[in-house]
Amino acid sequence: MPASIFLVLLGNTWQKEGPEKMTLRTLLCLASVAVLFLLTVSVLVASDPQTISYVQIVAKENVTLLNSGKWMVEFYAPWCGHCKRLIPIYEQLAKAAASEEHKGKNVNVAKFDCVANNEVCRMYSVHSYPSLYFFNEGTMHEFVDERNLAGLTKFALQDGWRVSPGK
Repeated sequence: MPASIFLVLLGNTWQKEGPEKMTLRTLLCLASVAVLFLLTVSVLVASDPQTISYVQIVAKENVTLLNSGKWMVEFYAPWCGHCKRLIPIYEQLAKAAASEEHKGKNVNVAKFDCVANNEVCRMYSVHSYPSLYFFNEGTMHEFVDERNLAGLTKFALQDGWRVSPGK
C-alpha cells in the first residue's frame, strides 16, 4: 500500500510510530478499513442495475414478438407492490426457462410495462397488475394459479397453460 494511503488512513499514528513500528491497533484499523471497503464494493455490485436478468423486455415497438413462439409475459406497473414482490420469483422462472433442463421448451419469459405502454395493455384487456399470460403462437392463456415458483413453472414450463382456455 502506498505511503500516502497510509497517511490518510492512519493520521497521527503514522507520525508517532512510523512504518516500521506498526502496532496491533494500527493493524486492526487497517483491517477494519479493508473490510468496510469490501462491503461497500459488494453492496455497489449487488445493487448494480446492469445485473444480468433473464427476463426480456417487451414494449409496443416489439409486441409483435408475442405472435410467434412461446412467451410467458407479466403485464405490470412499476409502482405496483404485488408486481415488486413477484420480481425475484419471476426472475427465477426466467432463469429456469433458460437452463439446460428446459431449453428444449423454447419458452421466452418477458415483462411488459403497462404504464409506459397503456394502449397495448388495453388491447390485451389487462386491467390489473400483475397480469400473467402465456402466449403460444399469439394465443393468450391466462395464469390464475398461485404466484409462486412452483405454480409458474408448472404453467409455463410444464405445459400447464394447455388446460387454460385461450383467448
